[in-house]
Amino acid sequence: MSGITEQKTSSLFISTSQRPYEAEKQKNRANLEEPGTVTMLTCSQNRKPTFTQGLKCRSVLEGNPALFQCKLVACPAPHMSWFHNNRPVHQDCRKVIRTESEEHMHHASLEVRDVREHDAGSYRVFAINSEGSAESTASLLVEKVKEKEEGEEEKVEEEE
Repeated sequence: MSGITEQKTSSLFISTSQRPYEAEKQKNRANLEEPGTVTMLTCSQNRKPTFTQGLKCRSVLEGNPALFQCKLVACPAPHMSWFHNNRPVHQDCRKVIRTESEEHMHHASLEVRDVREHDAGSYRVFAINSEGSAESTASLLVEKVKEKEEGEEEKVEEEE
């Protein structure tokens, strides 16, 4: 024996197509032609996350919503984490995290509903993939709603 062993392998079909529907057609054709073939949609070149639009500082009245949005390019798709004053943001009924991806373009947003005074501070989104990481930071300023004093209402009525 020459020391060479024979191994059975499955074929792997990788599509570098920029059009998802072409990959789907190729997957369907491959599945018809060769059972066990796996289709993966990949980028033509891996890229570390790079923000094309970073977070912007916000100033909102207490009780209103605040929306932080960003756009980035990355391949493979990054894992994204949100932080408020360096503490992880967890999604709940007041904090909604959304991420949408189309090929290598990724859109991420954090909506803080019914903003309260303790929501003020620094917000950061951190994106990481196998090629590297990037982050974007912005501040939220929460303005208190002015309550009318009793004397103010009376003055307005007297002037009319």
